[in-house]
Amino acid sequence: MNVFCNDAAANTVIEPVADVDDADGDHELAVVLPAVHEVSSSDAAATAVRRTGRRVARCGMTGSIRRVAPQMRRSSAIQHESAQETVVTGWLDLYGRRPDHRWRQGSGRRLAEGMRDERSVASGSDGSAGDANYGVIGTGYAQYRRPEPEFTAAIRTALGDARTLVNVGAGAGSYEPTDLDVTAVEPSATMRAQRPAGLSPAVNATAEDLPFDDDSFDAALASFTVHQWRDLQAGLREVRRVTRDPVVILTCDPAALTRSWINDYAPEVIATEASRYPSIDALRVGLGGTVSAASVPIPLGCVDGFSEAYYGRPEALLDPGARRANSAWSFVGPDVEERFERTLQADLDSGAWDARHGQLRVQPTFDGSLRLVVGRP
Repeated sequence: MNVFCNDAAANTVIEPVADVDDADGDHELAVVLPAVHEVSSSDAAATAVRRTGRRVARCGMTGSIRRVAPQMRRSSAIQHESAQETVVTGWLDLYGRRPDHRWRQGSGRRLAEGMRDERSVASGSDGSAGDANYGVIGTGYAQYRRPEPEFTAAIRTALGDARTLVNVGAGAGSYEPTDLDVTAVEPSATMRAQRPAGLSPAVNATAEDLPFDDDSFDAALASFTVHQWRDLQAGLREVRRVTRDPVVILTCDPAALTRSWINDYAPEVIATEASRYPSIDALRVGLGGTVSAASVPIPLGCVDGFSEAYYGRPEALLDPGARRANSAWSFVGPDVEERFERTLQADLDSGAWDARHGQLRVQPTFDGSLRLVVGRP
């Protein structure tokens, strides 16, 4: 076969992607190799040049070629439609050991099968694991749901001195610390495709079945995702299993959702959210150990457009795209959206909204439903 490998002069990073169990039970490893030049061989040796300062290693490789995303790292197992690199699956003995201990035996085949063309999104097979179809509502998500610096700082503090992190339900990559070794997990192809170029592509997996060994990571993060999990308790057990210390969850307390003025105009949306978000007590039970929960103030100019982010900017929620970036709206009918737009616009025009809620336009922060939950063993 033709094996694509690095030109050593290019000093391009080569990193393992996933441990794969082949039909004979032998271990293979998928490796990212930018197609700089070809080596024609059935059992070629490629030189891996890393920017980590480690010595150059040589690895013998056999197997099949797959298309993957640019800049894919060892923690990744999916590809983007614009892929320009090649994966070679085959024997690998890098530095005399398995290069990435995190992958569970038997998980490789499923991960490899998940490395399929993101064009499947266009055909309707998005892979969303929860109750919301992000193949429909996820388009343009990253435009409205950007990481809020105040939330980022709170999360980073909660992660402490962690060096490795698994981000479960990573979505488009919000709140992934850039100074940590991050392994992102996201089942929705639409969301994976919106991850910025500076972040590694995400593993195609779900919270309930994480393809990693026990205690693989220093910490875990789950932001605005636990309400999407099919089996909350199973997901929390899995996250706890693969994490040595803090599990940090950014979520909403369903008991506090009615504080939002949205309840005046679309109570169906608030009721839907309240039925989907797990209680803080349910999170405590699933995480076990010591669990703390703190209210997170929402700033007036919050750039992460979940519903309460617009507490002092009601006009912004007249944008259908802003509502679509909040999954609860996908569970109510068009009649609810039409009524919301009509009545809110009328109250803004007449001044009725400002008469009831006008102080929110200048209120620096809002104490809503947002909570930062931190679980330790």
